[in-house]
Formats: sequence, C-alpha cells, structure tokens
Amino acid sequence: MLAFGCPIGLACLASPLFAQRSSLRHFDVADGLPSPRVSSILEDSRGFLWITTFRGLGRFDGTRFEMFGNEEGLQRVSPNEVREDRRGRLWVALNGEGLARLLDEPVAPGKSMFRMYRLGTERRENTVNALYFDSANRCWLGTESGIARAGEKADGALEVEFLRDSVTCLKPQAACATSDDAIWFVGPQGLACVRAGELTTTALPEPSQHAEYLCIAARSASELLIGDDHTLWSFDVAAGTWKRLALELATNQGVRALFVDSEGDTWVGTTNGLIRLRAGEQLLYTTDQGLPDNSIRCAFEDRSGHLWLGTWFGGVVQFGRGDLISWSRSAEMPNPDVTAITSSSGGQVLASSTNDGLFALDERGAKRLGAELSPTFDRIWTRFVELPGIGWVLGTDEGLYLARAGKLDLGSARKLGPAEGCGDLHPIAMRAGHAPGQVLVSDLSGRLLRGKIEPDGTAHFADLIPARDRPAFDLRLADAIRTVCCASDGTVWVASRYTLARQVGAVFEFQEPTEGLPTTEVRDVLFDARGRLLVALRHDGLSLCIDPSARTPKWRQVESLSGESTFSIATDHGGRIYAGTWNGVFQLDPDGALLRHFTHAAGLLNDSVNALAVDAEERVWVATPAGVTRLETRVKARNAAARSARTR
Repeated sequence: MLAFGCPIGLACLASPLFAQRSSLRHFDVADGLPSPRVSSILEDSRGFLWITTFRGLGRFDGTRFEMFGNEEGLQRVSPNEVREDRRGRLWVALNGEGLARLLDEPVAPGKSMFRMYRLGTERRENTVNALYFDSANRCWLGTESGIARAGEKADGALEVEFLRDSVTCLKPQAACATSDDAIWFVGPQGLACVRAGELTTTALPEPSQHAEYLCIAARSASELLIGDDHTLWSFDVAAGTWKRLALELATNQGVRALFVDSEGDTWVGTTNGLIRLRAGEQLLYTTDQGLPDNSIRCAFEDRSGHLWLGTWFGGVVQFGRGDLISWSRSAEMPNPDVTAITSSSGGQVLASSTNDGLFALDERGAKRLGAELSPTFDRIWTRFVELPGIGWVLGTDEGLYLARAGKLDLGSARKLGPAEGCGDLHPIAMRAGHAPGQVLVSDLSGRLLRGKIEPDGTAHFADLIPARDRPAFDLRLADAIRTVCCASDGTVWVASRYTLARQVGAVFEFQEPTEGLPTTEVRDVLFDARGRLLVALRHDGLSLCIDPSARTPKWRQVESLSGESTFSIATDHGGRIYAGTWNGVFQLDPDGALLRHFTHAAGLLNDSVNALAVDAEERVWVATPAGVTRLETRVKARNAAARSARTR
C-alpha cells in the first residue's frame, strides 16, 4: 500500500518539488503480465485493458491477465503500441515486424490469433513506434523510416504508402491525437501533423539539443506538450510558436512519457520518478512513495478516471491520483496510529497519534508540531478542538492549554489553571459548544465542564454537574464521559462506554435501549445540519434520532450499517453521512442509504477507522492505526470527448 511521507530523494533538490503518496495497485509477471517492461496501455471499447510489454501483449479484465505471446501468434516480436480502430478491432505496432491485428473470429488450438502485416522489406520500415486511426479509419504509422499511411484492400491485405517527401518527419518516436481529428507525430527531425489526410511539418525548437527520446501529449486541440531529456515544451498550434515550460529535472531525470488527464493535470514520466504538474506546483512520486520502478514509460487514464502507469522493469501500476491519498509512517511521523483528525477553519488538517503529539498534513507530508516542546504535547490523543477566530483548546495529561487562533502554534499555548476553573483537571474528551467560544470538556474523575473563551484569551470554566449530584450521576455513568456534543439549543449529550444521556434542565436523563436504539454502547455522537442526532454504536452500526429535543426521543436504526462496529461519524455540506467502522468507511445519503463503501482493498491504509473529518472541499480524512487516508468523494465531471480523442 502506498503511503505518504516527507520529501526525500530527488524531492529535496528544489523547493517546489514535493513527494506525495497515493494508493496504488501493482501488477507484475507474478500476476500474469508477460514482462515487467511496459511500453503502452490502452482501454478498448469493451473495457479490457491492453498492455504491450517486452515479451508480448497482456489483456486485463479487472481481475486477471491473459497473455498473448508466442503461442498466440506474436512470435519473437516486441510490441511497441496497441490501438483500436473505428470498427473495434485491435492492432499492435511491432518492433521490426510491422503490424499485427487480433482476429475477430475464434481460431483452432495451435493456430495464430493474429494476422501479421509486413510494411516493407527493411527492418526500419517494420519498426512501428506509433499507431493511430483517423475518423475515416485510415491507419497512420510512425516508423523508423518515417510516417506511413495504410488502408485495407478487398482481400484484407494492407496497402502501405510511406510519405518520403518530407525529411522533417523521419523516425517519429511518439504520437497523439486531438479532438479536432488531427494526429501529431514527433521525432528528432521535427513535428508532423496529419489532418484530413494531409501532412504538414514544423521544426522543433533548438533542434540540436534534442536527444534520442521524445514524447508528446495534447493539452487541447490548440496546445501540444513535447518532452525530451532536458526540457518540456508547449506548442501553440494556431500561432506555430514554442514556449519552454517550467519543469525542474535532476541530471539523471530525462522525460520519457507525457499525459494530460481529464482533470487537467499534466503527468510527466521520467527516468527517475513521476511528476505531476498542477496549478504551478510540481509533485514527485518515486519508489520512496511506493512505485515499483522509478522509470515511467507510459501513462493512461481509463474510463473510470483511474491513472495507469507503465514502467521500465516494474510492471504496471494503477495509480490513485487524488481520490485516495495517504499519509503513513515516516521519519516525521514514526508512529502512524492516528487517533483523531480535524480540518480547521483556515484549511489546516491536523492529526494526532498515540504518543507523538500533533501533525499538520499537506501534500508535502506530515509535519510534527511542537516537537521541541516534548513531552508536554506528546499525548494529545483526541483532546484538541478549534474555536474559530478565538483559539485552540488542547488537552494533555497535565491539564488544559489554550493556543491563539489561526494555524496551531503550540509554542503560543498557555496552561489554564485554577483561576480559569481548570485546576487539577485531567481531560478525557472535548468538543465545541453551540455558542462562539464555548467548549465542553469531560474529566477522568467524572467532571463535565463548560468553558467560555473570549476573543482576548480570557477563559472561564464551570461544572455542569453540581457537586451534590455527582455521586448519583457517577454511579449511573459507571465510567468517565468518553464523548460529548451540544445541540443548537445548548442541550448537552454525553456518552460513556455503556451509557448515553442528555441534559434536561439541571439533570441528565439516561437513554435506555429501545426500538431503533438496540444498545447504548456508544462510541461517537454528532448533530447533523438538520439537527438530527447520529449515534455510532459499538456493535450495532448507527442509530438516528429525528427530534432529539422530544420528551421521549424516537430512534431509527440505519439498516445499511446493521451489525457494523462503528466508532466515528462525520457529515458533509450536502448532508451525506460517513461512518467509520472496523470494516472501512461507509458513505450514506442523508436518509441512510448506502452510496459507497471504502476499504483497504479500495485503498484505505487500514479497515479499522479511528476518526473522520470532512474539510471545506468535502474531502473525507480517515484516521486509522496505519495512518491517514484522504478520500475524494465528490463526483467530478469528466471530459469524455477529450478522453475519447486520447484513446483512439
């Protein structure tokens, strides 16, 4: 499982270059791939993934690979690229042997499954580096002898014509297609465009500087990207002008592949890692972040939006671009058992681990806060809450601390003592109250305090349970208060390991198991935007109370979580519910119907979920014993036309 760490290796060479970790699935020879050396990837119209390798062709159905090599008719050949024509037939560009087409009809055992086509008498004419079909289903080939076009005759043979009149288009190494039905080839001698059957050529910038390897991708019909060993260029199609793009490369980091995904991110495969370019930020992924090989030779996006990478000797990777990104064990966060997580009003994401304090998480990695203040803030656990615009309240084994508003700075935190009503306090749980600056804190001794923090930092805490009522309350509670929450009307709800109670006037009413609330073994409580109370149950999923202020609350058990051990709850702006369980994260609609289920198999670091948080962009942060995974749960619109053009 890929996880997230601090910038290391090449990432340290330049400040904008960061290391990021995402979830991935890795497939190699042991999984049925013909060879670990991959040259191209394609998804056909039926949803199969085709992968060309050094020793044959692999077809992936989502579960397993089927190999097409010597026994299937691709004898002694090394496929360079695979492409589907407008009739849905599969063609393979071969290294030295021309073209091969997968036969539509079944063949007898021992017979070749491919029809082979020689394009000429010389090996370089039959070394096909790139293959595309235009809207008229004409086949355009980039070979070591230049660009050729091919069409099928009545008997099925190919009629091939090499366009030898243009020196600038010799030895094209790569090609791409744009949405306006143009096909572009690039090679050391220049850039060539095939449009409506006509060929035009353009010289490359700084032609003497280009090394042996070139690659190409289309950002749009009007802009192309071309990469070489040293540089990334942008070509303006209408103006015919070139622009050098900002790309920081190490001396051993030549560009080998380019891809623009449906969200507009540019992916640069190099000989030493994968680079993502987004909004001026450059992120680097290497074997330190879990890739099986640093040499990336091709990239492809399937119709589901998954990015696939082909490597030089590490097989193929299904790469989690942004829907599943994780932060796990690193030098900065050696203990990845994350007990709590929150997204602040300023967009800062904070996580706490069992014994190493608090960490700020971003795309650079996990950064420990206040390490120099150890051990004071090492055991925060779940005991931290933001009061927007006022400050942060932090619980430690030594008592309560208050830090100023904004990004959390532990160095600014001051301890609250007897003068604020916090003397001799050992906090267990805390949560913001209903009013600005209000916070609820439970204590190991059974105390429950409501605090008010003023904008100037003045603080005052008072017990919600009078001393005279404490013995009866403690007897019924039978344990310390483990979780608290507050309704919009100020009503406080509390739960210990085995009890659930609400404050009514000056007393607390304990809830009994009833229809819709099978048990009071509560692990989390939360009010949603509708004012409904959600209760996470230790063995019985999730219960929901529509009107928590009713004289006798009515409960409904969420059937989609029946039997799940649920430990945390979160909601997003649309009212969707997220339940963290021992079986991953369940995404429910506001009425409790199951939408999605995220597990370790889908990319979570661990199925045991300790805590959840939803940020302002409605991304869900999942804290587990193995670290934090961020889920991109929103449904994003995808540019189907652009993807279709790229996969021709």
